[in-house]
Amino acid sequence: MDNNPLHLLILTLLLRTPKHIYLLDFACHKPSDSDRAPTATYLEHYALYDRLAPASVTFLTKILERSGIGPESCVPDATHVLPPPPPPPDESLRAARAEIESVLFDAVADLFERTRSVADPRDVEVIVSNCSLTCPTPSIAAMVANRMGGAAVLLSNRERDRSASKYVLRRLVRTHLGSQDRAYRSNVMSFSLSGMGCSAGILSVSMARDLLKVHNNSVALVLSMEAVTVGGYEGKVKSMLLANCLFRMGGRAMIEAIEENLQLREEEVEASKMALYRFGNTSSSSTWYALCYLEAKGRGGEGDSIKKLAI
Repeated sequence: MDNNPLHLLILTLLLRTPKHIYLLDFACHKPSDSDRAPTATYLEHYALYDRLAPASVTFLTKILERSGIGPESCVPDATHVLPPPPPPPDESLRAARAEIESVLFDAVADLFERTRSVADPRDVEVIVSNCSLTCPTPSIAAMVANRMGGAAVLLSNRERDRSASKYVLRRLVRTHLGSQDRAYRSNVMSFSLSGMGCSAGILSVSMARDLLKVHNNSVALVLSMEAVTVGGYEGKVKSMLLANCLFRMGGRAMIEAIEENLQLREEEVEASKMALYRFGNTSSSSTWYALCYLEAKGRGGEGDSIKKLAI
């Protein structure tokens, strides 16, 4: 063994040097104009919704007007439709999956288009997804993995298909590597976080970072979104009611409270306020929309530090 002090010092420094985790790029879904939900439209829906008592309409109107959400924000197709008379809104899991696909497939495709010179979708070995209100099976990570990358193979043993086939399978070789530890490592590791709200966006990045520290030369894909298609319970059955409710203090009130308590300048919370105004409360992905705003304004150049805070 080499006991040269210089060599030992170099080895110690190499072992202590932290591994860098790079954010190659990110992409946010931009809804189509047909998904816009102006405040006036929602106020009209409240008034026409026969399942809401007048007091509830007044309360919801007050909340919406003070939310800080602007007229350009969007909601999925299913929530644009009023309940009966027909057609009723589609609050099925199928509609929820359609919402997830429209949001994430667009964002992931855009991301890979931006990074195609440095990363290939087949390079992804870790997928971390988070969504609080909808937790489908297969998971969101599986939906993206199976849609954005994979293969479909059609086999036939019918002789009439010979002329139409591309290849003939001559032999197959199966190798069993069960005796090796690495044989139990899946091709793509996927993790789904749920029920954590806005903070899940940061936790997902933290989890992906930690995984990359122990898996060298890997690429991780983080998916943050919120799905609101699946409806909640409507009714007055006492067994379904809660004795006490704690409202999540999000939106403009939360931003202004952080601004006041941390003594931030107006320009330092501008991105968060404008992301809320333009896109609404996008939950765990809201910090990424705020970062998009900063980049569009030409802020956050080389050498600058950016702190992301989610509660």
